[in-house]
Amino acid sequence: MMQILKIFSLCYLVLIAQLARAELTIEVTQGNDKAVPVAVSPFSWNGERILPEDLAAIVDNDLRLSGFFQPVPRKSMLSFPSSKAEIAFRDWKVLGASYL
Repeated sequence: MMQILKIFSLCYLVLIAQLARAELTIEVTQGNDKAVPVAVSPFSWNGERILPEDLAAIVDNDLRLSGFFQPVPRKSMLSFPSSKAEIAFRDWKVLGASYL
């Protein structure tokens, strides 16, 4: 009798688990025809240790994944400014970047 009760309880739990599943619905409400070209220059670092993460790559990926921006590939960059004085806007204009 106890064995039958255990089997019945197990079957009941399996049925409840099947009914309690969740569904994920993703609704796309807008699109973006053309992403804005941007340049993400690597960050300068004067610390003693090497940074554990490439912060510019993280920002680059986040912007790309948003769908609103198209980062300029690092290998295409003509310069890597680390201060405002080092920025040559003509370099970025040649690459088609709207923002740096």
